[in-house]
Amino acid sequence: MTVVSGKRNAGLKPVWQAFDHLRGSMDSSRLGIVALALVFVRASQEDWRTCLRSAYGSDVATLMWALRDALGHEIEITTGILDELPHVALIEMAEAVDSAAAGLGNAATFRLLLEEFARTSRNDAALTPDSVAAVLAGTIDLTSASSVYDPFCRTGELLIAATAQADTDSRRRAPLIYGTTPDNYSLLIAQMNLRLHHIEASLDKQGIDKLVYDLPAGRRFSRILTNPPFNASHWTQHHPYHLRYGLPPKNNANFAWLQYAAQRLEPGGKAAVIMPNGAAVSTNPRERHIREQMVADGCVEALISLPPSLFSGTGISATIWLESPPGTERDKILFIDASNAGHMVSRTQRELGDPEISEIVQAVESWRSGRLSQATGPAIRSVAVSLPDIRSRDYNLSPSIYMPPEHAETKRSASAPSIRELVGRLEAEQAAAIEKDSIAMHTLKKLER
Repeated sequence: MTVVSGKRNAGLKPVWQAFDHLRGSMDSSRLGIVALALVFVRASQEDWRTCLRSAYGSDVATLMWALRDALGHEIEITTGILDELPHVALIEMAEAVDSAAAGLGNAATFRLLLEEFARTSRNDAALTPDSVAAVLAGTIDLTSASSVYDPFCRTGELLIAATAQADTDSRRRAPLIYGTTPDNYSLLIAQMNLRLHHIEASLDKQGIDKLVYDLPAGRRFSRILTNPPFNASHWTQHHPYHLRYGLPPKNNANFAWLQYAAQRLEPGGKAAVIMPNGAAVSTNPRERHIREQMVADGCVEALISLPPSLFSGTGISATIWLESPPGTERDKILFIDASNAGHMVSRTQRELGDPEISEIVQAVESWRSGRLSQATGPAIRSVAVSLPDIRSRDYNLSPSIYMPPEHAETKRSASAPSIRELVGRLEAEQAAAIEKDSIAMHTLKKLER
């Protein structure tokens, strides 16, 4: 866990100091798990301070029992880590966490630690930014949801955002919350995070391989929202016959996730899935075929292009796919180009503001109610495009190529279509490059064995 200076993390100074003292005792990512568990115990145990005083008096067993009581069966995941950590180091970490949480609060401390933890973990563990989570939750109409599911729930941040959105109408019954995650550590973190927010959820460990294999027997959900790993290679050992629209490439699971989300929806359900921009324009024959079939079968409701630099540690841009169950009647798809939205909150990090989030959500709600007209605002533009028009573009689903010319470009409108075509081609070439990189990395790994 890298210590990142700045105002956002100033309240965690005691924790960073403890990490510096403990460097060498244990890998920083494993220390991060301990720190998160201690925040959770602090929030869960009424006699936390008694435990801490006892531990400081050399009775570290009291603190260990507090961890065991608060974490329940999940303690098995952390026991090995705790056993490796010297008792004096555990006490120092507990005191540092207590000091930080006393000023910031338990939930805020947990979130800030998660952000630092994600910066040094593999990309799969990265947190979904709050503003992006708000867009996903806002665009799938959670006020009428009976169940919400995230098949790659990371630290539970999208389920937390969904619950907050659903709670805006207290007259309705709260939806049932479900999530799956690929490993024990992310499962533990998601469970602690949801409990800190007083959310009852059914979470389990399961990767895309098993998810796709069990597709026919699985239950259906009212709402699905997820931020799966981008361009995941060698994602299944099974032959996923149950994917309705075709077999994705072995070196890229993007269209496995997109098909999975659509097929898991109950009638009338809605899904929001974050994808790399390349999924919308990929020229891979399998992916292009699947994209065509999903459009033709009414699964694709809308695509929302996001600006770059929203995700920590990378400048990559992404697109939100809004999906419906297979067989949905549809003659148009909504495209929203928000690639110029947001504002920089640091040298490398961009964030969507509340007015922009509301504008995106409002565009989707208006579209669903039949009131959408072409929007050509300065940062967020939207247009509904007929399926024949999309077919004429070879099922290229990049929002940018469907946008009408901006007001400022009226005199240059004659050249605008060719420019948009060039943007689409560039995005397709970028997607092909990513695919080739994935194949090359796999080949190199095989040679190293």
